[in-house]
Amino acid sequence: MDNKQLLEQLRLRGILKVEISYNGYGDEGCIEDISYFGPNDEPLTAEVGAHLSDLIDECVCDILNEQWPGWEINEGSSGTATIQVTGGRIEIDHNQHYIGTESDSYEGDL
Repeated sequence: MDNKQLLEQLRLRGILKVEISYNGYGDEGCIEDISYFGPNDEPLTAEVGAHLSDLIDECVCDILNEQWPGWEINEGSSGTATIQVTGGRIEIDHNQHYIGTESDSYEGDL
């Protein structure tokens, strides 16, 4: 199933927006949560099925791998993806994690 078919399946279920949170660290990344919304951003609690959730997972991970290769490696990254079903768009707010070192020194007379 391609992304256009995925959008159609979401529309058929009355889903207008999907929010997906993800997290990656230490060479593993995963989708942590998927929330579905209908008209007026009302949360939908109906089960959409594991197959559809897997397709959303695959869609988001494909984009993450394309836009931020290695997003799950070392300190990793996290973020939220929002699918606007009606417009057929996705927006990802991505946070890259890293360990930084800031060095400073002092030399002077006592």
